[in-house]
Amino acid sequence: MDIELGFILKKTLSSFLMPLSLGLLILAIGLWYLYQHKVKKAKIIISIAFIWIALISSAPIANTLLAPLEKKYPQFKKEAYANIIKKIEYIVLLGGDAPNRTWEALRLYHLLPNTKIITTGYSIDESISDAQKSANLLIQSGISSADILVYNRPKDTKEEAVVIQDLLGETPFILISSAYHLPRAIKLFEDKGLSPIPAPTDWRVENKDRLFSIPDGKQLYKTQRAWHEYIGVVWSSLVNYL
Repeated sequence: MDIELGFILKKTLSSFLMPLSLGLLILAIGLWYLYQHKVKKAKIIISIAFIWIALISSAPIANTLLAPLEKKYPQFKKEAYANIIKKIEYIVLLGGDAPNRTWEALRLYHLLPNTKIITTGYSIDESISDAQKSANLLIQSGISSADILVYNRPKDTKEEAVVIQDLLGETPFILISSAYHLPRAIKLFEDKGLSPIPAPTDWRVENKDRLFSIPDGKQLYKTQRAWHEYIGVVWSSLVNYL
């Protein structure tokens, strides 16, 4: 499979910089000191690793990181764009997290007559791309395949922006993604001179999350998602600077 080296390096580096990876690295250092019989240092470092993993798996930390991203844009409402709604011909559905994002595309397709849906997204380890997964779900939900344009090749949001730039130019369109991902996606698309209208979905921060709760995988996932977005912002800024 021909995959660009830069893409692989970016994914590998970001994986090592994720909160859980950092916690496990700290833990590994603590264990190394333990096997070197440097018990005092080992206790301190292993304790730091334990506290770190407990914190990133807690609701307060997860929500603190994720909430600013998810609050950036409200749910799409037709009334808010009454002045340009008739100009909208396309709904762009970004790859990843297919079911949650796809249901929003289905909702907007029925809300806005005569629109077409563009699905995008690559898959590095599966035979079917994210774009095709989304398209299949839409077709199974009753949408004609003639109203769906599938773009399998984009591997990340920046490449998705390039594809849409070639296709739509400055024409306004609706951009669907998870609420936590949409701020970065909108910025990348606008940097390409595009005119995306945000349509967030798949909110992860819940009002029922308590201040004091037992750390769990759900909260860790939220922390990881937020951290990934912040790393993406830093990476984009670095690339633009260089």
